[in-house]
Amino acid sequence: MFVAVHNSRRQARENAPRPRHVDARALRKRRGMAVSELAICIPVLVVIVFGSIQMCNVIYLKHAMVTAAYEGSLEIAKSITSNDAVETRVRQVLEARRISNATIEILPAGADVAATPHGQTLLISINAQTPSNLSVTGFVTAPATMTHTITCSR
Repeated sequence: MFVAVHNSRRQARENAPRPRHVDARALRKRRGMAVSELAICIPVLVVIVFGSIQMCNVIYLKHAMVTAAYEGSLEIAKSITSNDAVETRVRQVLEARRISNATIEILPAGADVAATPHGQTLLISINAQTPSNLSVTGFVTAPATMTHTITCSR
């Protein structure tokens, strides 16, 4: 039995197709195509990856501004508060999220939170410069400044 199995394996090896001669030109052509495909794909992948990072930073900036405005509205809702207390609370939230170059306005302009009667609405507007708050820029178009305004009642 061993001889029969051994002979059948030898016959299978002898009858197997032999590898053809590899043409050197065809091999170089394949390598050249791979290099050219890589040269096209790498820049596209870089733009996609860094563009995604930039857009995530824009979303984070917007979320930080929304959160800061919300915290300012909670400060306005307190019975004893002032404009400085509201602005301080908004700045604390922005600084905790490393947002710089932001301006805070309590609208209508010149409104004194302490003198505003309860039930009247006030606005908190936050403006932040986008490029200075992004870790990656230049891959997708982002606005120069972002603004978030929240309406809250006293």
